[in-house]
Amino acid sequence: MIEVGLGNNAVARVAALATFDILDTPAEPAFDDIVVLASQLCETPTALVSLLEHDRQWFKAKIGFDCSQTPMSQSVCAHALRSDGILVIPDLTEDARTKDNTLVTEPPFIRFYAGAVLEMAEGIRLGSLCVIDTVPRPEGLTRDQVFGLKALARQVISQLELRRALAQRDGALVARDLTARDLVAARDEAEAANRAKSLFLTNMSHELRTPLSAVIGYSEMIEEEAEELALPSLVSDLRKIRSNASHLLSMINDLLDLSKIEADKMDVNRETADVGEMLQDVASTVGALVERRGNVLSVATAPDLGLMETDVTKVRQCLLNLISNAAKFTQDGMITLSATRDHASGWLTFVVADTGMGMTPDQVGRLFQRFSQADETIGPRFGGTGLGLALTKAFCTMLGGDVAVASTTGEGTRFTVRVPARLT
Repeated sequence: MIEVGLGNNAVARVAALATFDILDTPAEPAFDDIVVLASQLCETPTALVSLLEHDRQWFKAKIGFDCSQTPMSQSVCAHALRSDGILVIPDLTEDARTKDNTLVTEPPFIRFYAGAVLEMAEGIRLGSLCVIDTVPRPEGLTRDQVFGLKALARQVISQLELRRALAQRDGALVARDLTARDLVAARDEAEAANRAKSLFLTNMSHELRTPLSAVIGYSEMIEEEAEELALPSLVSDLRKIRSNASHLLSMINDLLDLSKIEADKMDVNRETADVGEMLQDVASTVGALVERRGNVLSVATAPDLGLMETDVTKVRQCLLNLISNAAKFTQDGMITLSATRDHASGWLTFVVADTGMGMTPDQVGRLFQRFSQADETIGPRFGGTGLGLALTKAFCTMLGGDVAVASTTGEGTRFTVRVPARLT
């Protein structure tokens, strides 16, 4: 293994990190969101925000990696600092810089690495946003994945600078008397911080959604041409590209929805719809997904469901999330979607039940937490980031209702959504 060299920039880097007061701080959602997006974008089980000191690399955010730090001798990110902005190593066992690294030769036996440099405007490099896999990837990253990883690395720097600005503001407020003028200034600074957060979300949306939309559009066009030319193997690959890009775009939309809800900027759009027709539309949308794992979807609706006057899109999204979740954890089983109406109270009750693997009481208790899944092994085995159920609960609350769950290990799970038929 080639010795890791950090050059004369180490002193400047450590000094810059000190100004951010970031090292050895607890996890923060803004950085956790970024590694989730990086992992999904590059289709790797592991993603890290790695910051380099003199003798160690420390991870501000991580997914798919147990350690919070490693010695500098194990740092692949240190090599990224000498790159032209991004370092991609398709097989770490074949690169002279990394083949003897103990993270490569011993557990977790990492094989693929790609890291985008975290560089300040002054040119000081703090570390990298990296993605890691345990299998070699001779093809490296696609052009769109490189673009997206660099965009996310820029957002890491933006979050660091925003965090420092907020800390400086808070310190100034504590150090002086809060006169009337001070309160006005504090309000203006808080509003500026909120605008900065909104700008971050807008930039992230633009920088990731625009290329993803292009990938989806071009893949559809090429898929049509491939079908006309009778190239079935190419059509299959293009469908996978389109499916994965659509999945990532959906997840980005979920993240933005959750951020809007937290900022109290999520709109509720009232409309009138036939409940029975809405349920049939939901069943038609998820039919192929349910059948993919050999499941059967049964729709049981009462004859007097009538109309609902609420944000139908959010109700529909809640049911789609719950059925998708049921399909993920049920194999060759039954998934039931049912609905009833209590005319006396004016409430609608929707139930999604499955005969899948079920959950323990402890797992149920963690179910609606952001980025939390019932079991830490679920992500690698079944995919997903735990956003769907958190969003479902948030939507139900916005509509004046709630969602409850009952589950038995080995027997299945039952989600119950209750919302008023008429939004008040």
